[in-house]
Amino acid sequence: GGVDTDARGAAGPDPGAEAEEPPSHVCMWTFVPESDHELAAEAGELLILLKHMNDEWSLCRKPGGSKKACVPKSYVGTIEEAREQGIAILPAPAPEPAPEPAPEPTPAGTGDAAVVPTTTTQGAAVVP
Repeated sequence: GGVDTDARGAAGPDPGAEAEEPPSHVCMWTFVPESDHELAAEAGELLILLKHMNDEWSLCRKPGGSKKACVPKSYVGTIEEAREQGIAILPAPAPEPAPEPAPEPTPAGTGDAAVVPTTTTQGAAVVP
């Protein structure tokens, strides 16, 4: 018995979006990196927290970005924490569309015209 409610809700993972987990954290203050191992992030920018490296650094990635780099752990807060502190959360960037393969250019006058022997190469066209 019981009413069958939709138990999946909004919390469940969206099928087909396995590659991109939703960002759950926010950079609380603008962070300017000092090395290539650090991730530049604006205050309010959404971050995907991959793991806490130690007490000082968190490994993060930006939504839609591929670079994984560190942000100071104290700069990384949850979306709820950012809202409580009144930090304006920046919208996540739209994922860049995959570049379409350019269609093969079809030369004008396609068809049998390209196969006809010309008089310039052989001196005389071969006529049956």
